[in-house]
Amino acid sequence: MINPLSALIKVRRLLKKGGSVVASIPNVQFHGVIHQLIEGNWTYEKEGILDETHLRFFTYKEIEKMFSQAGYSIQKVEEVFDPQYEKFSLNNTTALNFGRTQIKDLSPEEIKRFFVFQYQVIAEPINVNKNEENDMFQHGETFFEIDNLLLEASKTAELGEHEIALKLYDEIIEISPDNVEALIGIGNCYMRLQLPDKAETFFELACLKEPENSKAWLSLGLLSLHKNDIKKADISFNKSLENNPDNYKALCGLGMLRMNRDDLDGAVDYFCQSLDANPDNISACKFLLEISYKLEKFEKIEIYLNKYMEIHPANVNMRFALAGVQYKLSKLEDSIKNLE
Repeated sequence: MINPLSALIKVRRLLKKGGSVVASIPNVQFHGVIHQLIEGNWTYEKEGILDETHLRFFTYKEIEKMFSQAGYSIQKVEEVFDPQYEKFSLNNTTALNFGRTQIKDLSPEEIKRFFVFQYQVIAEPINVNKNEENDMFQHGETFFEIDNLLLEASKTAELGEHEIALKLYDEIIEISPDNVEALIGIGNCYMRLQLPDKAETFFELACLKEPENSKAWLSLGLLSLHKNDIKKADISFNKSLENNPDNYKALCGLGMLRMNRDDLDGAVDYFCQSLDANPDNISACKFLLEISYKLEKFEKIEIYLNKYMEIHPANVNMRFALAGVQYKLSKLEDSIKNLE
């Protein structure tokens, strides 16, 4: 279904008194999907959870949320389990390993969610009046319209058509004035059009409307850094981290601020934190490389360059940088191998 929420709302009107909806919904939290994602894969298949015809994906929490929004009460849930679950349920384990990643401190209920292949849900409508039903229907349709507009605006902006993207974002704001994602999108378009003052207005509005939005604070921080407003950038990056401690871009931003203040040791700390959160962060890697040469300290950058090369083994420039660092560390054999 293109819009399952809207479909559920429409179906409510067709049910007899005492009627129910039966739904079979794949679980995207399934361990096989998680393992693929960690390895960088999201491969559609002829059948199964990633069936090539599937358009929307759900965890159990999102299933509950959707049925609630559509005006239903879930009466019964049956779970189709992976046969491996029986082994894990008997071991009283609290951790799961997915290749190179481990998820710890899991409750038995949380572990179970990773082994459910699909949920079979039986739900009945909650008694609502006609006005509430119309509101729900309109909400479902509006949600779908906004979702499509956001996707179209984002793709248009990626193609460099920022003026057209702005018009699409304006359409979203007309429908939903408090849509923070659209406000951030407008700010990003103005940044690309080299209109930072206009961008700042929309980033600040996004932060005001949704103070816990890490992305909004990050955008305001990057803009403030661009305008050399160090104090505002510092506050914004830290606000972003309050809401998302692993925001590697905000950590990288704080590292750049420390570089501007000539606090190179402080900058190294933030760039390392950023790379711990995301070893694929080439900006943090390059800044850390620059500082390493200034400080003549190469142990940390070698670690992160090696991690980066595991992800991008064909990046010649970064491999050349790694060879230079290894030369500085007197690891001549390793340096020669990378140069070759």
